Amino acid sequence: DEEQERFDPAEQAAPMVWLTVVQELEAKYPSEPLKIIHQMSVHKDFWEVRERLVKHPKGNQIKYQLCGHPPTYAYVVVFPFHHASQTVTIIREWQQGLNQWWWQLPTGGWDRSKAKDLNECACNELAEEAMLVKGRMIPLLDDRKTGIAEISFSQNSWYPFLSLDSRKVDPKDKNKRQRDLEEEGLIHVHEVSLAVLFFLIKSGKMIPTSAMCSMMAMAELRKRSLLTQTSWAALL
Repeated sequence: DEEQERFDPAEQAAPMVWLTVVQELEAKYPSEPLKIIHQMSVHKDFWEVRERLVKHPKGNQIKYQLCGHPPTYAYVVVFPFHHASQTVTIIREWQQGLNQWWWQLPTGGWDRSKAKDLNECACNELAEEAMLVKGRMIPLLDDRKTGIAEISFSQNSWYPFLSLDSRKVDPKDKNKRQRDLEEEGLIHVHEVSLAVLFFLIKSGKMIPTSAMCSMMAMAELRKRSLLTQTSWAALL
């Protein structure tokens, strides 16, 4: 087997140096949230639109419209990595807003009636969208209680996961998880090399949250010495 790429000990310590730099930068700027004067829901269905009035640091009041997916306003993005083949499973899915087809990772909202926690939610989405099960699920946020901000006017936050060596669902399994009705025919599953994945990211053909999750997952794979030298070289 090809030798696995190994981390230099000095390189492993580098993130702590970067963390210090970031903390010093953040200390120079305000960190307190703005005061919310008034907030109300103006539309609520699959998505909720809220109107929020906040007090600006200069004293004036500013009104914003925010959107999010209730009730948790949280979703997961999963990077399904296959160690033996050094490949990742991605999907091509129709995106409602732009009415276009885009590449992305398995992604889905957290519904507490279907999953007790984010880890179970990640397993469910992997099974439903990528038809993969039994992998080792690894959160990539280091026990953070809050997720990553989606966009400025969104109340959603998302949580990245790395799935190691999941296997394909048996088509004959009567207990396999089913996709939502609106997803049937609009999701196509593909297994690609990391080089192809990186090309999709660099060429702007992948949804931003999936691109960011991919970069975080590949960094974690390198940290765990799970990338071959060939795979890592393809990303440089």
